[in-house]
Amino acid sequence: MTHDISSTIKYMQGWNDEPSLDRLKKSHKSLDVQKSNAENHLKNVALRFQYAPNQSTLALWAKDIIDSGCSDDNLEAVCKSIPFKFEKMPTLNQIMELLRPYMAKASVSVDELNDLSHRCYFHLKAKFMTFGTQEQLTGMCKIYADKIFPASRMFNAYYQEMLVLNDWLRSYFKKGDAILQQGLISNEAFERNDREYFVRSLRSYAKENKL
Repeated sequence: MTHDISSTIKYMQGWNDEPSLDRLKKSHKSLDVQKSNAENHLKNVALRFQYAPNQSTLALWAKDIIDSGCSDDNLEAVCKSIPFKFEKMPTLNQIMELLRPYMAKASVSVDELNDLSHRCYFHLKAKFMTFGTQEQLTGMCKIYADKIFPASRMFNAYYQEMLVLNDWLRSYFKKGDAILQQGLISNEAFERNDREYFVRSLRSYAKENKL
């Protein structure tokens, strides 16, 4: 099954995800600048605490935050409040919770599927990282794009990982080929516009993990 750029736009419009469409149009340089600024904001706030993640981890956090749709300005505002709210350096999930109001303002028309996907992403990724690596996840995203959904090459890393992690959830956390097989099932569900298929597992996961 092949998908061209028009089907990519249709796929994202089907989620009422206008902010993501806007991000597709932004230049790579612009994203790099935002990620660099975000990393600096995280490093500055980390200096306020005795124990904090190393620079490599903060760089990954910055990438995840910007790829999720938050701006470096949003993160800067949140970082200014962190020393007054936490005795220890907060986790990435805690920072994302502080950023949630900014994300809501940027996407007031987000529907249930899009909202659940964003809410579950970081929890699913953290679960994946308990036995896998970022390199393995990136490799799976490449295979997924090659064999399952070629149009995902147009997505940023955040959305590529979201597709893979969501199908990993739907496969009941099986590995390798099981994720790809689930991806084929997801393709079929998308073609028949079966929205409940995509929402069902995310809704249950969010409820189970209080996301």
